[in-house]
Amino acid sequence: MEDDSFQIVRLTGPGRGAVATVALEGAGAARAVAACFGISPDRLAAVLPVDAPRLRRLFDAKDDTEEDLVVVRLSADRFRLHGHGGEVAVDRTVCLLEEQGGRSIDADRWIEAEHDGTTRGEARRLLAHAPTLKTARILLDQFHGRLDEAFARIDRDIAAEDFEAARQQIDRLLALAPLGIHLTRPWRVVIAGPPNAGKSSLINAMLGYRRAIVNQTAGTTRDAVEAETAVDGWPITLIDTAGLRETADPLESAGVERTDASLQSADLRLLVFDSSLPIGDAELELIEQHPDAIQVWNKSDLPADRDVLKDRPGPVVSAQTGDGIDGLFEEIARRLVPEDPPPGTAVPFTDRQVEWLMQRNRQLSE
Repeated sequence: MEDDSFQIVRLTGPGRGAVATVALEGAGAARAVAACFGISPDRLAAVLPVDAPRLRRLFDAKDDTEEDLVVVRLSADRFRLHGHGGEVAVDRTVCLLEEQGGRSIDADRWIEAEHDGTTRGEARRLLAHAPTLKTARILLDQFHGRLDEAFARIDRDIAAEDFEAARQQIDRLLALAPLGIHLTRPWRVVIAGPPNAGKSSLINAMLGYRRAIVNQTAGTTRDAVEAETAVDGWPITLIDTAGLRETADPLESAGVERTDASLQSADLRLLVFDSSLPIGDAELELIEQHPDAIQVWNKSDLPADRDVLKDRPGPVVSAQTGDGIDGLFEEIARRLVPEDPPPGTAVPFTDRQVEWLMQRNRQLSE
């Protein structure tokens, strides 16, 4: 019945984990917990005091399985269940609760409703999707109010007609916006260059496992191959692309076109060259087209053409031996995040927040 319903929310992100947390909220939550854990309803308050975690066993009569969970009662009709993070264990718990009349809802929707679209709500929602500890730390700072404090300071400065202070604060936050937007949206790092420069071998070396196909035949890579990893705690998507050269092969030509498109949309470009070969006009043209790219001089394990490396910036690496890969990672991290914000820094992390700052900027310019 309507007034005895309750919501079931899986608060931890999808996938396997050590621990998973399920929230129960609503008038029927206490009845469901009592039924699932074999507790007499009139003794529930004594068995599960508020804010006192208790280990309880959940029994599934359908297959005679048991699951130990830590149950925390937050109030009369609000509970948190903490148990094994495996998908099967979580699904079983949720299924048993649904049989008691619970309704599963998406965690993002639940958080948005609870926080009514606030900055803290946005941070809490995205925390479940943070791919690294470093990005989670920054989002946690925003959940604890750092960005709200910065926004309030800007409005106070504007109200006090201290426009210069407001403008400086807005500029600082907008400078951090590219970092904030990529806390849960990995930077796209495109690896491009002439055929057989070792791009596929390089991406495998950077990932630490074989993800891209390696073949000595020019034109082997015709489709972009993507893989996610982290560099110094920052999430990135590495994109291995077709070798750039003039070709009459329609399939290879289509791959080259996709490479061009990937380069245009990339957050960072790695141009990979074979350091053992002389550099030609095509390579020089590629460098000229992408002056902001990182030039990577691969195959340092082979005798190098010294004229190639002379006055050429960028890491010298060997995808075969791993030499220079750490230096390449350092350069990628430096390019993506020139300055790592210290703990407690306000960082805008959604398009809505960036638009709020830009609106205030326009207001100050009027």
